[in-house]
Amino acid sequence: MSVCRQQNNCQKSIVRQLLACISISMLLVSCYKTNVVFEDNDVLNDPNLSFFDTYKVDIATYKTDSFITSGGRVLMLGTHNDTLFSKLTAETYAEIAIPVNNPVSDINANNILFDSIVLVLAPTGNYYGDTMMPLSLSVHELTEPLENEEEEDNTYYYPRSFASKTAAMGQTIITNLRPGRKKEITIRLPDTLGQDLLNKLRRNADEISTQDEFRDYFKGICIKGDSNFNKTIYYFGAGAGDKLFRIYYRERDVFLTEKTVEFGYVTVKQFNHIIQNNKVTPFSGFRPFKKEVIASAKMNGRAYLSNNIPSYMKITFPQLLSLKEIAPFVRVIKAELEVKPSPGTYRYPYKLPPQLNLVTSNADNSFDNFILGLNGNIQNGNLVVDNLYGKDTRYTFDITSFINTVINEGRYSTKALFLGINATGFSTESQRLIINEQSSTDGIKLKLYVLGL
Repeated sequence: MSVCRQQNNCQKSIVRQLLACISISMLLVSCYKTNVVFEDNDVLNDPNLSFFDTYKVDIATYKTDSFITSGGRVLMLGTHNDTLFSKLTAETYAEIAIPVNNPVSDINANNILFDSIVLVLAPTGNYYGDTMMPLSLSVHELTEPLENEEEEDNTYYYPRSFASKTAAMGQTIITNLRPGRKKEITIRLPDTLGQDLLNKLRRNADEISTQDEFRDYFKGICIKGDSNFNKTIYYFGAGAGDKLFRIYYRERDVFLTEKTVEFGYVTVKQFNHIIQNNKVTPFSGFRPFKKEVIASAKMNGRAYLSNNIPSYMKITFPQLLSLKEIAPFVRVIKAELEVKPSPGTYRYPYKLPPQLNLVTSNADNSFDNFILGLNGNIQNGNLVVDNLYGKDTRYTFDITSFINTVINEGRYSTKALFLGINATGFSTESQRLIINEQSSTDGIKLKLYVLGL
């Protein structure tokens, strides 16, 4: 008798599953049982656990109007034409800072022999483009100070620029730049400037008594590249201790001793000016300095992510509510978003972002909260790289809580997800990602493990 009861229960369970799959088949291509390892063994043994991987996922590219490039201690210099994003030219503005210590104060002029002055740059190791290409740089003196209308406002955005002298203070072409070696490079500046600065330091002149006084004397510099010559954007820091100007001199004592005195820069005011030209790229449909969202259907079936434009990927799930309509008490036990890079879009000189972040948003596309993992930390995508075939390269995010929130909010929910560059890499290197829409073999995918159908 007990055997019959068990058979009847088993048959009822199978019937329930079949009816649920038939109802959902109008929306889904696949519905099948799966064994998934969860921490809760009761969930694992529940016969109603079902798996779906074809719920509709819409993707779009969201471009912001502007972004801050000041205060990052990173100098972007050069030009690179990325045909899938934009041709970018990067320049750097900086206000030179007086030395904290003055080693030549009140020394007799006969005992100080000026040698030279140089601008010092130190590669960070990051670049955007082909490192075999040479880099042409020139340094120009500013004719107006780096200031906003409100003097206390030291926030500068990428389109901002300031007037500078046409003639370069110094220039160079670097033909053997190897960013991974992080070897300092120098650009020779006029001897007249170096001699004048050294004399003012020796005499404790008013022009170097305070930063305000020095700014009136020397307003700052702009470092530019030749956009017709350069093929790569490099990332630099200043010399050791954030020093940009280095004066070499000799001090006479018993012997002549070679010494240096260095000028730093005002880090909060240093910023990168980025010029974009996207006329013949998928971004040509975006208007300059406007926040806009363009669906993947209008961008070659793809969504595009870049920290230089910058752009984000908007992700929505328009058919989620069908789950609740079919089974009001449905519960998503696990929801996993699988993001695969579009094949062939991250070959050298490009590479995949090592970490990505997901944030929630509402109807106005403003960012709310990061998507957290079970440990309470911000998820980074757990990038897996298939070095052999490339087919299984992917990022994955657990979005269970977000999916259940959208289902519970019902048809009035305006929530969406935005995929972006991790904050630690946003201003320190160029990062980009392209993904295909769901209809592609390598497209984005939502995996749902569901109870209650």
